[in-house]
Amino acid sequence: MEEKINLFTLPKKVEAKLREEAEKVGVSEEELVLEALLKFLNETLDPETKSELHLKLSEKYLKDAEEFLAKEDYVKHPKKLGVPLHRLLKL
Repeated sequence: MEEKINLFTLPKKVEAKLREEAEKVGVSEEELVLEALLKFLNETLDPETKSELHLKLSEKYLKDAEEFLAKEDYVKHPKKLGVPLHRLLKL
């Protein structure tokens, strides 16, 4: 099983802005960060890399959704369950 490693920690204000901007443009936070990083490095997001990113995100969102379903806490966490499912459908 692949373990997620946080490469950096964001201040809450920056994290909120990142989440807001990602929702505004309709991409995941990870994709927005990757695109900004590639732009900074003067690189492009080739189709193979983009496919790999979407595959990894799909796996992450599916795992998140399975964990919420296993907890059977549908009332308390509908958004946290809905976001992974929405992103899976969007991908």
